[in-house]
Amino acid sequence: MFLRRAAAAIRRPAPSSFRRSFASLPNDRIRNVAIVAHVDHGKTTLVDQLLKHGGNSISEERVMDSIDLERERGITIMSKCTRVEYEGKVLNIVDTPGHADFGGEVERILSMVDGVVLVVDATEGPMSQTKFVLTKALNRGLKPLVVVNKVDRPTSRLGGEVENELFDMFVALDATDDQLEFPVLFASAKQGWAVNSLDDDEPRTSMKALLDQIVEYVPAPTVDLDTPFSMAVTMLGHDPYVGRLATGRVHTGKVKVGDAIHVVNRDGQKVESGKVTKMYVTRGMVKSEIQTAEAGDIITIAGVNAYVSDTIANPEVVTSIPSPQLDPPTISMTFGVNDSPIAGKEGKFLTSGHIKERLTRETENNVAISVTASETSEAFNVHGRGELQLAILIEEMRREGFEMCVSAPRVLFKQCEETNNKLEPIKTDTRGSGILNSIFHGYEKYQGSASVPSKGKLISSCNGKTTTYALNMLEERGELFVKPGEDVYTGMVVGEHSRPNDLEVNATKEKKLTNMRAAGSDENVRLSPARQMSLEDVVTYIGEDEMIDVSPTQIRIRKRFLDPNARKRAGK
Repeated sequence: MFLRRAAAAIRRPAPSSFRRSFASLPNDRIRNVAIVAHVDHGKTTLVDQLLKHGGNSISEERVMDSIDLERERGITIMSKCTRVEYEGKVLNIVDTPGHADFGGEVERILSMVDGVVLVVDATEGPMSQTKFVLTKALNRGLKPLVVVNKVDRPTSRLGGEVENELFDMFVALDATDDQLEFPVLFASAKQGWAVNSLDDDEPRTSMKALLDQIVEYVPAPTVDLDTPFSMAVTMLGHDPYVGRLATGRVHTGKVKVGDAIHVVNRDGQKVESGKVTKMYVTRGMVKSEIQTAEAGDIITIAGVNAYVSDTIANPEVVTSIPSPQLDPPTISMTFGVNDSPIAGKEGKFLTSGHIKERLTRETENNVAISVTASETSEAFNVHGRGELQLAILIEEMRREGFEMCVSAPRVLFKQCEETNNKLEPIKTDTRGSGILNSIFHGYEKYQGSASVPSKGKLISSCNGKTTTYALNMLEERGELFVKPGEDVYTGMVVGEHSRPNDLEVNATKEKKLTNMRAAGSDENVRLSPARQMSLEDVVTYIGEDEMIDVSPTQIRIRKRFLDPNARKRAGK
């Protein structure tokens, strides 16, 4: 059904920058659509059901989340593209992340689709990231198709309340009249069905209603087949046999295997020439080889070393396809060489050269992350959207065998050009009782640092292995982070002090032995369990004078200056 309501607000016309500049006919065979939503509203599960309806064999849930970290955390980190062939149409479907820290993935994906399916939880309604992705879609002139998901839950709000909240959000974001005429479907992605109305006797057995609406409502791509081939690179991959894979939407023309191509970077400079060695499309989760492709389709090309936002084109094309403007990073962390006494024992990639090479590779595919040089040659400043995004990067590097030290997150400030005031990023929070969410809002004048009461740390005063005897005596001083038998070193944080000040302790002290024994004099020591923190918890926990010692087997907290005298001088 379509939701209509009279509104007195002035509607703005569709953005002129996204109107088609050529008068060619639409490629009616293709539909390009992105699935967008707030985190945990059911995007990936919905894509699973669309794949099943299209005849693809799905052996497990969340099949689109193919990265180990995605499966472990139950979130989507990287966007993935697949296709469903339905009633003679090709539906290119892109699954996107829902967490605000990975908003850069959503921003770049919207440049290669013609419509979006906005998924909203029937209980929670529109949330902060719903507003973010909807803003990006409306600004690009896209017409969202709304799916109210999880309607089978007993807590779902089905009396029109969620639809009204969505309409109010559309109006607040200056949606055009066409964008306000959005269809609303109701679905249970977990059970595998979608319907146009909950009041009808429509069978709740399949996703046919949603697929029909995508074909009918999402416009076919308007294409120019007579212009030479060009394609903007949106995603990168790698194949051990054919090398780098570049995925994107064909902007103009046609291309076939064996054609001569070249790469034009975002500055309009030609950087490499070659030919198309392989072309693929993804059907379900299987990469299928193709020989030809035309404008409007989303394909993967092998043959040249391109980067995200580059243009792969016919040699006659000398200009690049404009890339979308991304929101700026808001925090930074310093990645550097591990200089602790036990460095080099647990990892295989240890040097600044290894770290720089890996970070450079990350920026090639992740446009929301940037890397700059730091004050020293052995460390690099990494800029991103949030703690979770950078924590995921650290975890990926740790699993790859990297050993390094990482600083606490720092807020990125800006300088106002007009007033020369220092600006800081602010966020918009929800109000009232319920789930608290935040989203990047903008910059305002710096108000000074926030004074948050915090406890001190228990700092190891020597190198060695922790003992039960020493830890038993330290328990009354605070909460411990280490267990008996763990390696510690001078300057390493072994616990949280019960008082505001830091305290140096000896966690390796052993009980003195004598030749005098008495029956039953030995005590059975029972230690409280050490506090276990995930990498994301550690990133948000450490202070400005602390760092994270990251290795493939351990995550430790340490002071920036290991030497106690150096810490005293730095604190003056």
